[in-house]
Amino acid sequence: ITVALLLANAFFVGAEFARPLEPEPRAKHQHVDPRVRQQRPQVVRPVHRPQHDRVQPRRVLGQRRRRTAQRHQPRAALLHQPPGTGRATAGRQPGVVDDRAQRMGHRIAGDPARHRRAAATAPSDAPGFADLGLDAAVLKALNDVGYETPSAIQAATIPPLLRGRDVLGTAQTGTGKTAAFALPILSQLDLSQKTPQALVLAPTRELALQVCEAFESYASHLRGVHVLPVYGGQGYGQQLSALRRGVHIVVGTPGRIMDHLDKGTLDLSELRYLVLDEADEMLKMGFAEDVETILADTPAGKQV
Repeated sequence: ITVALLLANAFFVGAEFARPLEPEPRAKHQHVDPRVRQQRPQVVRPVHRPQHDRVQPRRVLGQRRRRTAQRHQPRAALLHQPPGTGRATAGRQPGVVDDRAQRMGHRIAGDPARHRRAAATAPSDAPGFADLGLDAAVLKALNDVGYETPSAIQAATIPPLLRGRDVLGTAQTGTGKTAAFALPILSQLDLSQKTPQALVLAPTRELALQVCEAFESYASHLRGVHVLPVYGGQGYGQQLSALRRGVHIVVGTPGRIMDHLDKGTLDLSELRYLVLDEADEMLKMGFAEDVETILADTPAGKQV
């Protein structure tokens, strides 16, 4: 009997150990380590970009820029009023096609290669800079920057400007229009006068800075010539201090020039030369009224 009881007890104990263990139920608010939590797959949705914001191939952009530049290329022509006539006459002059964006980022005054390309379009019997009646110091500066032969626009405009005539000149970009009006002005400056003698209006501050650099380059051998760029975005303090010291040439945008005229800090009573650089662009940008107001504050006998 004892042996039978022992065998039965051993049987029931073995069966209990042989039964698989069931997992304990997890508590309702049991903490789970976020590092071992299974991450959900991320769904990537396509971004729909508008048609005008899509990246265009570089070849397509280049073709569009060329077509736009061809549509806006002005004809190379020169209009001036000769002595003894009351009407303007036009003369067709060859020019060099160039890109305006490249011109805005490079200095025409310090680029002899571009001037040589423009001068190559001039007639073979065109006079040299020494034959135009420019000042000796200006001729020396032209030699330093590498100018050898005047371009068509320069050869046609410099002589009448030196004679005191009003000139309206149009030419393609890169033909040296800045030198066409800057060289005669520098050749006739009165360095003893401290009030502005020449005012150049430009539609943008980039063009104003470019014209100012050209004047400084051509006046490198003229002692005491002061050129002041006046444009929006620059503090008034620097401009006011330069005007108080005295400047000979002011190159600026119509808006900032108007501000100085309203404040009484810019004296144009003794102005002798007025230049409207890129006049068509200023009209397109809505500066017509500002230009008329500025012209009203200048002497009637000025040269334009």
